[in-house]
Amino acid sequence: MVVAIFFGILIAYLVIGFIASRHTKGADEFYVTGRRSGIILVLGGFAGTWISALGTLGYPGLSYSEGIGLVAIWGALPGFLLAAFLIVPQLYRSGSWTLFDFFETRWQDKSLAAVGVCVMFFGMFPYFVAQIMGAATLLSTLTGLSYQTMLYIVCATFFLLTIIGGAWSVTVTDTAMLLVKLSLVAFILPAALAFFGGINKVTVDMYASSPQRFSLTGSLPPLYVLSSCLIWFFGMFAAPHQASRIMIAKDTRTAVAGSVLALTLGTVIVWALHFMASGLWVITHDVKPSSSALPYLFAHLPSTAIGALGISALFAAALSSATGMLLTLSMGVGRDVVKRFFKSNLPDKQLLNITRWAVLGFTLAVLATCLAQPEAIVKFAELGGSIFACTFFAPLFFGSNWRRVTKNAVFWSMILGGGIDIILWIGWRFMGMPLLFGIQPVLYGITASILTLVVITLRSDPTPGETKEFERITTRMEIAAVAVGANQSNAVIRTMRIDGYDWTCILSIIVGLALAIGGTVILPP
Repeated sequence: MVVAIFFGILIAYLVIGFIASRHTKGADEFYVTGRRSGIILVLGGFAGTWISALGTLGYPGLSYSEGIGLVAIWGALPGFLLAAFLIVPQLYRSGSWTLFDFFETRWQDKSLAAVGVCVMFFGMFPYFVAQIMGAATLLSTLTGLSYQTMLYIVCATFFLLTIIGGAWSVTVTDTAMLLVKLSLVAFILPAALAFFGGINKVTVDMYASSPQRFSLTGSLPPLYVLSSCLIWFFGMFAAPHQASRIMIAKDTRTAVAGSVLALTLGTVIVWALHFMASGLWVITHDVKPSSSALPYLFAHLPSTAIGALGISALFAAALSSATGMLLTLSMGVGRDVVKRFFKSNLPDKQLLNITRWAVLGFTLAVLATCLAQPEAIVKFAELGGSIFACTFFAPLFFGSNWRRVTKNAVFWSMILGGGIDIILWIGWRFMGMPLLFGIQPVLYGITASILTLVVITLRSDPTPGETKEFERITTRMEIAAVAVGANQSNAVIRTMRIDGYDWTCILSIIVGLALAIGGTVILPP
């Protein structure tokens, strides 16, 4: 029954993807859905990308082994809120298709895009491989299919969903997958609580026997936890595949509202996952590795159908982030490398062909790497989030909000921030170098990146072109005011509504904060 439900949902994803692909008629549709997606699709695409296999398996595994307290300092919430209001509007108004379009247009320099693309390939490919390897391993255990068989199925699925319709297929199926993930809250969480013996078993009773499991750091060094939190805070939105998800919106208001709504629903899902993983501790202490906690739980729920739905939700998390990363990597070849540096007048048809060949190439490379299962690649996957934080966050944040930021400041910020993170991380993970005070390399890299950008900016002046571009992306008039009848004021009001923040943003912030911060009321005092 588990296998039947799993493959039934998988086929449904493919059907939805093929239907959505009919909207793809040109490069702009393949890359960014023609920038005409509404709030629901932005919500689905944004949430689908950041609720990944790492977020549904790896980090909940820490809540299983260390306790639920760790999720209370989860850094993605404040990081995404910061991005939604101080980065998303300017990034969208830049008219970019990729994060590296923004770097080039904001500072009038292709070298920044070149550095960014190299960092993306270096950081994202191992991260992509590790996600697929982890998903294939766990799903093979749960379904009874071999690792190789499950790997072929996973690779074939994300390849087809990406190549047939690009952003349209990826975004629509991501939205469908979000509904499956929401089943974690609606159906699977109640079933899990009943399996545990009720909510008191995993709160009051657990606190009485193991109060350390409700500590904000568990048994981990506080500075280690803080630096892990910073990876989420600074790195999640700065990841190229994440930032590109807001480019599909039809206007700035939609981009902001969709991203904040994604944060709200994503927070609900994340809390449910961590709560279930932590609760499993009352049943067994012996799940190894800890990242297998949720798959173990779903496989042992009394209801086979509920368990199969949970497994499908975990697969949806891995698949939705995989399609987003594959599309971003392929766009990096087609638009960010070939079109930007070799053939600027490349016709749409040729651009699409190059991008689709890149989809095939990356799929085969991922498949071959996953079959070989190299240990070094798996280790390098851990570097992805931190290197994006150390390389891209400072240019994105300060470049979107500070007129004076110059291209030299951005260039050296990226080089020094990313370089320090890589050097220290390799020393830590491959050469046995101890962590000073338990601080991960990301904290040193982010500090170097921000300080470098600020110091060089204060000692230099922006060019007229840089200033003009900053004024363009920070102007709160996305479209020219067009008079409605004879009443000019109506046109201005209409424009401001398109560009402004509406009740969906405000409500989502309140709900998201209540769930992520106020959600700690479920923990005993």
